[in-house]
Amino acid sequence: MDQAENLRQLVKNSIVQGGPVILTVASGKGGTGKTSFSINFSIALAQKGKSVMVIDADFGLANVDLMLGGNPRYHIGDVLDGRVTLREAICQGHGGIWYVAGGSGVMELLNLKASRLDALQRQLQELDTKLDFIIFDCGAGVNSQVMRLMAATDECLLLVTPEPTAIVDAFVLVKSLSALQPPPPIRFVMNRAETPLEAMTMARSFKSIVQKYLNREMEFLGHISFDKSVVHSIKKQMPYVLCYPNCQAAKDIERIAAQYAGGEPRRGSGLRSLLERMAMRRDR
Repeated sequence: MDQAENLRQLVKNSIVQGGPVILTVASGKGGTGKTSFSINFSIALAQKGKSVMVIDADFGLANVDLMLGGNPRYHIGDVLDGRVTLREAICQGHGGIWYVAGGSGVMELLNLKASRLDALQRQLQELDTKLDFIIFDCGAGVNSQVMRLMAATDECLLLVTPEPTAIVDAFVLVKSLSALQPPPPIRFVMNRAETPLEAMTMARSFKSIVQKYLNREMEFLGHISFDKSVVHSIKKQMPYVLCYPNCQAAKDIERIAAQYAGGEPRRGSGLRSLLERMAMRRDR
């Protein structure tokens, strides 16, 4: 009980002080272009003066580093096991963003021991003061580990493609997230739309289904056009907002980033608070 109370107080203090906004990017099914979106969205935010770090939280198919053309020596599991410091594991990628390789190492993130949590406090405090956004690129589908991570973050951004099966899978994920206490805020983006009309039609349909069956409003951030430049950029291991800045997909994601980061400066709960909330959820 004493340990749980201490963790609650730490979370309260972290939220009062403020930290970077912790955002999870997820999808109801594989093949939606989630990792490509996470990277290009992060770079678009960085181009607007934001300091952004991406953490690869896809437990089975970690590939953020591959899409950034990097070969990191360490991953998040090395940090959580105490083999290296967080500073040693962070790499700088294209467009000025920072990233940490993940894969199986993120499993340790979900089972962090109290002793390791204490040892990470000073490292995380330093990081929280320097970043505006930390984006977790999550695995696809409804997964118990991913759900625990989403439950602890400030916001969830759902990537949906305009096919009936993708809409159904996205609805299942929203339903699962809505059952969490408290449910995290969720916004969505329609990816690979053939036309703006298709994107708006499918977005309205998805919002209507969620409203009807879950009694929940979903904020639509916008759409990204189907663009062959995206495929070419992946082959080059170079984000399309950098190698094809004038392509339609780049213009679309820049518009989404401007909408997302616009307005008054926002502060989230920070990475320290994220780990503490996950520890509390694990101990329930």
